[in-house]
Amino acid sequence: PLLLVAGAALSLYVATAAPGLTEAHAGTDAGDLLAAAMVGGVPHPTGYPTYQLLLRLAIALHTGDPARAGNLLSAGCAALAAVLLADLARRVLDEGRGTSLRNGWVAAVASLAWTVAPAVWAQATITEVYALNALACIAMLWLSQRTIQARRTGEAVRGSLAALGLVLGLGLGNHLTLALVIP
Repeated sequence: PLLLVAGAALSLYVATAAPGLTEAHAGTDAGDLLAAAMVGGVPHPTGYPTYQLLLRLAIALHTGDPARAGNLLSAGCAALAAVLLADLARRVLDEGRGTSLRNGWVAAVASLAWTVAPAVWAQATITEVYALNALACIAMLWLSQRTIQARRTGEAVRGSLAALGLVLGLGLGNHLTLALVIP
């Protein structure tokens, strides 16, 4: 089911991504973000350093329109978030009941429902910071669940905690609303 979620989400987002710069879906910051990434500048506060570094990389790897590269970056972040969400849901459903193929499919359907939610879909198809923010948020939840599960089974948790701290730090470099996930 995870490969199905990955393929479906990425295919959907890439196929429906804006072909270039657009202000659709309240994407009014795209021009500012792209201009700053292209010249190594800083967009409006907070500057979004994590997003800017990833956007610069996406523009360098994509030989076409820089705006299309930004739109595809959002599509990739949202698709990866969908995969992590499906795996997180499966893990939560499996807790205490043992693994089940049905749980995997229920988690996949739930993740695909999130994938096509209007707000998620809209931000996954334009150059904007919110798909990366969703990825960071879901990655933190995924890592938190893995840490809790490791503690229950007596496994080491240092690696999970270190990864959680890294994702939190990088995520806060993208959007400060990620701090709302900390509690």
